[in-house]
Amino acid sequence: MGSAEIGPCCGPLAEYLSKIIPQEGDVKLLEIGAGCGAPGIWIWKKRHPQVDVVLTDVHRLVPLLQLNCEGNFAVDKMATKQLRWGVSADIAALKEEGFEFDVVVGADACYNEEKSYPLMETLVGLNPRQGVILAQSVHPEFKVEGENAIDAIMERAGEAGWHCERTEIQTGCSFRGQEYLCAILTLTPPQSQTSSRKSRHSKFDPNFHLE
Repeated sequence: MGSAEIGPCCGPLAEYLSKIIPQEGDVKLLEIGAGCGAPGIWIWKKRHPQVDVVLTDVHRLVPLLQLNCEGNFAVDKMATKQLRWGVSADIAALKEEGFEFDVVVGADACYNEEKSYPLMETLVGLNPRQGVILAQSVHPEFKVEGENAIDAIMERAGEAGWHCERTEIQTGCSFRGQEYLCAILTLTPPQSQTSSRKSRHSKFDPNFHLE
């Protein structure tokens, strides 16, 4: 449950991240609801030692994340931590260990409206310097449910004062001859929530550089 397979949007998210993360400069990245950690491990392998990656999920999945990291030799500048959505103690524990992040990413993290509330609460608590990138796949036979989940997290972002943009890309994965859609949601926190290190470029375009 939550880690048995890689979702249709994991590959597109990894490819998207490899294009938009600057080629120079260190980047601190957290994957939320990581499951088996595919996107986070991918970007680590592509950009090590440039990136520091923290993979997070509920307590029972942390050993699996650690095992997958070791299996991919992703040890240096890689960490696995518990992060339950809406639990302030887990966010505080990360901060007490000195973790700060430029970007938070997630693949198929929000799958219904109920989950969108604690998810957004956690994103606000993490307060990444650059923002959040979420990839959400839409099943070709359950488009309404998929679109509702996307709408929910976009609504929560707006309620929190965050700017949200949606981009659609193809997944290459199909079900009964119909392709899954992947929606990339770019969530940018309001200026008042970000630190002095926030980039002047806040929409994750391929040309931004961290300061």
